[in-house]
Amino acid sequence: MILVYFSFHYHFFLFYLLSLSFFFFCPLISLASLVMRQRKQGGPSPNQGPKGNREATLGNTYASSRKRGFFVATALFLVFLSFMVAMKWSVKEEVVFSAQDIARLEVAVDQVENETAISKLEELVNTVVPLSCVAEKLLQKFMHAANEEDHRELDDLAKRYHALPALLTSVSRAGDALYTRLKGMLLKEPDALLAGVPRFLPRSFFRYMAATLYIQSVVLPDYHLHRTENTDEHVRALVRARNLLQWSENIQNENFFNWTSSVCHRAFEGVASAHWVKFCESSLTSPTVTEIRTAAVLEELIALDSSYAPFRIHYASTLSLLDSPKVDRTTALSVIRRQKESLTKRQYKQVEPFYIALLDILEAFVTPLNLIEYELTQRVERAMIHLNSCSRLREPFSQGNTSIVWPGRRALKGEARAPLFLVEQVNLVADKLSLVFSDDQRASLERLRNCTA
Repeated sequence: MILVYFSFHYHFFLFYLLSLSFFFFCPLISLASLVMRQRKQGGPSPNQGPKGNREATLGNTYASSRKRGFFVATALFLVFLSFMVAMKWSVKEEVVFSAQDIARLEVAVDQVENETAISKLEELVNTVVPLSCVAEKLLQKFMHAANEEDHRELDDLAKRYHALPALLTSVSRAGDALYTRLKGMLLKEPDALLAGVPRFLPRSFFRYMAATLYIQSVVLPDYHLHRTENTDEHVRALVRARNLLQWSENIQNENFFNWTSSVCHRAFEGVASAHWVKFCESSLTSPTVTEIRTAAVLEELIALDSSYAPFRIHYASTLSLLDSPKVDRTTALSVIRRQKESLTKRQYKQVEPFYIALLDILEAFVTPLNLIEYELTQRVERAMIHLNSCSRLREPFSQGNTSIVWPGRRALKGEARAPLFLVEQVNLVADKLSLVFSDDQRASLERLRNCTA
């Protein structure tokens, strides 16, 4: 794969040095020319005659030559500057990939699908990362031209990058293969490839996670939004991204989230684009940024289907449990109350039995202690009873119940659904509510502690 860039800054700096050389060397050239001319004409040389005359002659010559050198350098600089401005508007940045790149990616995908060696997974990741960066860069070009309604540019891009659909198809296949392998590792499925990778090879696993997330939450959504307009595939990619983000927080290895953002620079150094590195830094460098990215993915899902209730309850849960100064608890509280209002107006579809009960629990969690009223604690206690020892809450998240995991979404049939709460998050909610519950009510909190799906 070849990335060809016209670097205006590099050429600008190079020619500026050339201009400065004229500034310093023109006086010397002029002085040498004067000496040779005087010798040829038989006149006095600067080395002859009184010392004062010789120094005066040399001084005047050097000053005038330096002045001429300055003007020559300035003129050359202005000419080159004009040339570079013209070049900037006439020369286009080229991103080149070959059919061999796509073929190599296809081979890597086939190997991961048919073999279980970790080396094949490593090879696929190393192959797909630079190509996914190229695909995203080209998608951005098409999106920019479309937003500007530049039909001529769109036609030109379509001609120059006619192989882009084939590249995106291969990147999509790679994303599917990587997601399947990572899902097996994270959920410790019986036939998973090296189920111990998340614990024993955290740095390698980080690379796999970052590469897959970039495909599922950036490249494929842009592809389906602006090229195929396939909403079902768009939703599927984002659901998978959300699952990976949620499952990653459940890895019992502090090293996975115990690094600085520099790990993103080192993961695919010299290969990944600046956009990839920025995405990595804002997605996988700490539990907090992971939760923020999860909320952003859920916002995209809601934008695609604003009336689908399961997306809404996941968003309310993520926002309520998000521990970040960037998100005020009042924001989560307003989201919960708006969802309750929409439920009373029947504005959502596929509302699950536990929806209202969970909203009551989340409302109590995000409400400041001094503002929690007795009526709210009563509603939370009724919510515990309604959950019926959490059986209703667990059912949709069971891997065996593929028909009800994502109710009413045929396109998501068979897709996993990460739970609403992690164990640590459930304990946080229960600890908060125990401070305001009576002794009789605290017994019901044990039901909540069991809701770890």
